[in-house]
This record gives sequence, C-alpha cells and structure tokens, in this order.
Amino acid sequence: MDVRTTPVTTGSGDVGAEAALRVSETEARLRASEARYRTLFESIDEGFCVIEVLFEDDEGPGSLRPVDYRFLEANPAFVAQTGLVNAVGRRIRELVPAHESHWFEIYGRVALTGEPTRFEAPAEALGRWYNVYAFRLGEPHEHRVAVLFDDISARKRVEAERERLAAEVATERERLEALVRHMPAPVALLLGPEHRHALVNAEFRRISGGGRDVTGLTVREAFPELAGQGVFERLDQVYASGDPWVGPESHVRYDRDGTGVIDTWFDVRFVPMRAADGNVVGIINFAVDVTEQVLGRREIERVLRESERARAEADAARREAEAANRAKAQFLAVMSHELRTPLNAIGGYADLLEMGIRGPITSAQSEDLRRIQVSQRHLLGLINEVLNYARLETGTVHYDLAAVRVRDALAGAEALVAPQARAKGLTLSMGECPPDLLVRADAEKLRQILVNLLSNAVKFTDRGGRIELACTATEERVGLTVRDTGIGIAADHLERIFDPFVQVRSELTRTAEGTGLGLAISRDLARGMGGDLTAESEPRVGSVFTLVLPRV
Repeated sequence: MDVRTTPVTTGSGDVGAEAALRVSETEARLRASEARYRTLFESIDEGFCVIEVLFEDDEGPGSLRPVDYRFLEANPAFVAQTGLVNAVGRRIRELVPAHESHWFEIYGRVALTGEPTRFEAPAEALGRWYNVYAFRLGEPHEHRVAVLFDDISARKRVEAERERLAAEVATERERLEALVRHMPAPVALLLGPEHRHALVNAEFRRISGGGRDVTGLTVREAFPELAGQGVFERLDQVYASGDPWVGPESHVRYDRDGTGVIDTWFDVRFVPMRAADGNVVGIINFAVDVTEQVLGRREIERVLRESERARAEADAARREAEAANRAKAQFLAVMSHELRTPLNAIGGYADLLEMGIRGPITSAQSEDLRRIQVSQRHLLGLINEVLNYARLETGTVHYDLAAVRVRDALAGAEALVAPQARAKGLTLSMGECPPDLLVRADAEKLRQILVNLLSNAVKFTDRGGRIELACTATEERVGLTVRDTGIGIAADHLERIFDPFVQVRSELTRTAEGTGLGLAISRDLARGMGGDLTAESEPRVGSVFTLVLPRV
C-alpha cells in the first residue's frame, strides 16, 4: 500500500486545488496498481480464479452446507489447467455436474473460517489432479475464495506408475524369494564379484555341510574345500562374461553333510543376473544332486556287462543243449526204427502160431498168444509215439494239407474208438455238424489227433461216463471238441499236460500207462497245420479239448 494523508479544508482555493491534485495522483496510482495486478493475473502459468461459494441452510443459522460455487474471475491459464471455457459467471455444477463433493467442503471451510489451505486432490470428473492453494477474499459474508492451482495429473500418473512398478518389483521379488525357497532342488543367489550368498533355500542348506546357513558368506568362505576344482574360476568367468555355464554331472569333492570331504556329482547351472542397465550383478546357482543316479548308472553298467557275459554263456549252453537235443531226437528215431523190426517179427510169428501153421494149439496156448499180441501192439504203439515225436523234433514231418470234411473226420475217429468205449461201458456220441463244413488239414494227422483225444477221454473216464464229439465254426476258424465226464485236470497242470513225457496223472494205475507224448504230439501237429489245441478242465467234473483249424 502507498498511503499519503492530506488535510482538506474549506474556504481556501489553494487548499482545494491541492486536495484535488492529491486525489488525482491517488487515482493514477490505483490505476497503475490495478494494471500491474491485471498483468500479473493474466501472465502467471498457474490457474487462478475467484469463486463465490454457495451454501444451503439445512437447520437454520450456523448450519450452512456448501453445495456449489460460481466463478467470479479466471485468468487465461484457467482454461489450460481445467479445460473449462467461458466459466466466469457460471456455476461448477452447471459446467461439471459430477464434480466431487470434497471440493465444496474444502472451499466452504475456507470461506467460513478464513483459514487458507494447501492440498492435492483429484477432480475425477475432469480427469485431472490438482495442487491447490485457497484463501478467502473480501468480507466473510461475501463467501469469496481465491484459488491458485496447478494441474499435476502428469506427475500423479508418473507417481502412480512408479508406485505400480515398485509394487510389481516387490511382488516379483517376493515371488522370486518364494520360488527359490520352495524349489525342490538346491538354489542360491550369489551377489557381487565375490559371489556372496544373498539367498539360499532349504535344499541348498541341506547340502551345505549338514544344513548350515551360508547366507552372507562368499562361496570361498562357505566351501574352502572347493579350491583347485575349477568352481571359483567358473563363477568368475560367468560374472565377467555374462554367459551362463551348464555342467551336467559335474564331479566335486566337498564336505556335503558335515562328516568330511566325499565324492559327489551335480547337474550345475550358473545363470547371470543383470540389473536394469544390463550389467551383471550376481549369479543364480542351480545345483541338482545326481550322485545316486551316477552311482546307480555305473552299477547298472556293471550289471549289464556281467549280464552280457552271462547271456553269452547262456547262448553257448543253449547251443550245446540244442545239439544234445538233436542228438537225442536222432537217437530216438534210430532206436525206434530198430525196436519196431523185432516187435513186428514177434507179432508176425504170434499170428502164425495162432493160425496153426506150426501145428494145432490148445486153448491155453491161444490165450497166451493173445496176451503176447496185446503186449506187442501196446509196445509198438509206444514206440510209434516216440518215433512221431522224434520226427517232430527233427522237423521231418510232412503235411499234406487239403480240404477235409469235418463230419467225416469226426465219424471216422468215433468208429475207431467206439469198441474201447463200449468195452468200458461209456456213452460215446457225436453232435450235429454241418455236412458241408470243411477245414484245411492233413486228413491222416487230423484223424491221429482226434483218435488220441478220444482214447485219452476213454482212458480217464470211469465206467458209466459220457464222451461227446462236437464242432463249432466262425467265418475263419473251426473248432472240433472232445468233451468227457472223466477225472478232470487241476488248473495248475493244464499247461503242463502238453509238455512231452508228462502224464495227466502220474499216480494212476497201469490202465493209464503211456509215454506222455500223445498230447504234445497232437498240439504240435495242430500247430503244424495252422491251428492249435487247447484244454479246459475241472477236477471230478470232466475235460474239454478243442482242436482249432483254419476253415476252408
């Protein structure tokens, strides 16, 4: 303020003229001051406005509530700072209906109390943040407030982004630490060129000398026994070059469990950690203990070498056994031929005696001859079985495959065995079988199989039992079955009955004597004709033998 006091008197022209001069000078100063104010008002970068706060009286005097405000003045920067055009004389509710209530509360408090305030607040309806200084103008009852403000939206966005990034960094750091701590493999974070342990997980502590915590120690301080094994040098190289290093099954000797230095193997990976500027600041040390796998593989390799030697020895033994088996088969074949010649002579001379060529014989002599012939035929049958098996063993069996009518094959086998079944009091029957059903087989060998199966059924079925012949067919296969109500076979013996020289029941009486080759020969013949022979049985219930052959 520029103040000057001048006495004013009346009645003197000189005094009046001087007073008028003083008033003129004062007005000039006021105009200059207002010009300076207006220049400042219009030139500042910050937004500036004068508002009149509008109140509502809710409950009478003393209960004024600010609800709106009117713009009385605004500088040119006001528009740039708010985006509001032609705001002077208009209310904020008119310009921005969604303007937040906290602005009314702050300006109302300044207008009523006269206490200036500085604050930062968002104007979300305008999409901006402001740094505001507000103070009262004029008389209290005028409710005028001057507002000096600056749009700080960009700064707030930067701060918010910085806070968001800081939160993300903190979250990622927490995640990294949680990941490291909970990884099942040993992991350590090594910081700086001295490779100081900044973070280690439980697995890393477990292999760090019996569970000790090496956090804060350098690698050289924590594991001095690694000196001279190249570990320190590799870490230095990774830190200097920034290139990761991978060492599968790296062998090191160190004190793993606190009991002394031992041989261990690790799958190791040194991964450099970089700062935002790209410089290496540390190394992540991944170390998976593969000692057991390495030792186990070495043991497996040793066992495999021994196994190879054992296999070579077994192959040599098998070749020797095969050679011995061929020699046995050749011996059986030769001996069978040699044995059949005298047996045929015995049979022939017995027939001549029975016919009376050498003179009449008595009834007792006839009975003896009959017994000689029965024994000769039985022994000849046994020798024939051995001879057949020897042929199969040596691979000299010839198959004359052709289309064979199934019903004829079943009927022919039934006719051959029927006398034995009747003599033992058994019921022998044949089920329905289509007359046009054909199989691809050797007719003679098919009959041999069926007769063998029927003879076994007669042999092992008690008097009064039943034997049934039947056939089934699909588009590709035909099944010929022999079912009996005999003694049956235990489940654990079913597969063994097809082995050579195995009896169905070795404890049976002499009525079941034989070489034990019948079923073995029968199955080999079935398979030689492209089929198979299987058995199902239940002790004391009976057995079912099924011959399967290709259908024509």
